Amino acid sequence: MTPGLVSYCGTLGDFDDLAEPATGCASGGGGRDLSFEFQIPAGTWDVELSTLASAVDTQLTVSLACGGAGLCNDDANPTTGKGSRVWLHRFGTSTPLTFYVTVDGASASDIGDFELAIRLESAVPDACFSLGGDVPLDISGGGTVWGLSSGSLGSTSGSCQGGPALGAEAVFLVNPSASGTASFDARSTEFVPDMYVRSGACSSGSELGCASGSAVGGGVAAATLDVAVGPGNNFVFVDGGPGSYVLDYLP
Repeated sequence: MTPGLVSYCGTLGDFDDLAEPATGCASGGGGRDLSFEFQIPAGTWDVELSTLASAVDTQLTVSLACGGAGLCNDDANPTTGKGSRVWLHRFGTSTPLTFYVTVDGASASDIGDFELAIRLESAVPDACFSLGGDVPLDISGGGTVWGLSSGSLGSTSGSCQGGPALGAEAVFLVNPSASGTASFDARSTEFVPDMYVRSGACSSGSELGCASGSAVGGGVAAATLDVAVGPGNNFVFVDGGPGSYVLDYLP
C-alpha cells in the first residue's frame, strides 16, 4: 500500500461462510465473508479501515497473521448505521508489515453489497498540541483502535492515577455532533491501562472522568469509562504504557 485512500467493493452473497469474527464481535451468525491481505511499507503509520459505506450489516476483523488471533468491530456507531471501523494506530517496523482484513456479514441474511475503505497516513504522535504534538487521531465517529504506545511521551496523568506522569499514554480526539454519553473500554495484555477524558484544552482541560485499570482475567487488564460529552474538543487518554492496547469507543 501507498499513503492515501483505496476502496474495495463486492457482494457478500458471492462468497461463502469460511471464517468466524475475532474477539469483539458475536460469532456463529453464519455470515458470508471475504478476506484481504495488505502490506504497509517500513515506517510508522495510522491505518483506518471501515465498511461505513456498505449497504449490508458487516463485521470487520483485523489480524497480523492469516487465520490468527485478531480483533473485530461490529457497528462503529449503531445509532447511525451498521458499518464497522478499526484503526491501527502507530503501527510499523523497520521492514514492511503485513496484515489481514476480513469483511463478514453479521448474519446469514446479510448478503448485499459492501465497501471496504482503507486509508494509510503517517502516524500522528500521541501528544497534546502544547506538548509538541500534532492533532491527535480523530475517532469521533466511533470504532475500535488497536494501538502501540511505545512512541508516546508519558507527560500527563489523570486524577485517578494518584501520582506524577510516569507511564506512556495515547491520546485521541472526540468531537461529537450532539451531547450524550460516550462509552470507552481499554484493554491490554502488556500493561494495566488507565483512562481519562478532558474537554477543552488537551493538556489542561476539565477532566470529565477517570478510571483506573485492573486485571480482568486471562492475562488481560482493562478499564471502562462512561462520560457525558458535548460538541467540541474532547480528549481521551489511554495511560500506563508502553505497550499494545485496544480501545473501543461507542458514541
